[in-house]
Amino acid sequence: MYYLFNNYSTLTVLKDIVRGVDGKLLNFTNFNFNFNLDIFPESVTKRSVTKVAIGLAITSRKPFNDRTKDMVFFTRLLPTFCHTRSPGYEYHFYLAHDHVDAFFIKKNSHEVFKEKFEKHVLRRCKSLNNIYLHLVECEYTRKPAVSQNDAMVAAYLDNMDYYYRVNDDTQMKDPGWTEKFIKTLQSYKPPN
Repeated sequence: MYYLFNNYSTLTVLKDIVRGVDGKLLNFTNFNFNFNLDIFPESVTKRSVTKVAIGLAITSRKPFNDRTKDMVFFTRLLPTFCHTRSPGYEYHFYLAHDHVDAFFIKKNSHEVFKEKFEKHVLRRCKSLNNIYLHLVECEYTRKPAVSQNDAMVAAYLDNMDYYYRVNDDTQMKDPGWTEKFIKTLQSYKPPN
């Protein structure tokens, strides 16, 4: 992974992106928005594990019955991900949700969701190794495209190597999709 920020103008633009379309500061769970120019070295460095961000918007849909097991993310996307992921990569799920979502508005909802995520990953993927969850709370209401963008901005700010934007009902059908997508990107001129 190459460090993405190496000058003041890049950080200024990034700060404007982080503010969001309505000028409000985006609220990324467990994310610190202190931009310190000293933390970005002048030399380009590489990391040993390729990090893949999977970004999406999530909703509890109606009718809402307060059960995470009924969320389409757990019934479609996550099971197919477990069957098609590749070893040797870190996968980071960036899930953006409305701040007024029927599930996420409840106290401790992030902790409950993370527990469900970990149990599901352990059951389907057989391990939590190299699979991470990042929840992104958005100030929007019923704007999934904007929320998906926020999920991807959060991944960008975390310096992921590759970004894959999906929907919560996406089904991943082909094993090896990670390598195929990366190989395609690397075949471009200039290569990714």
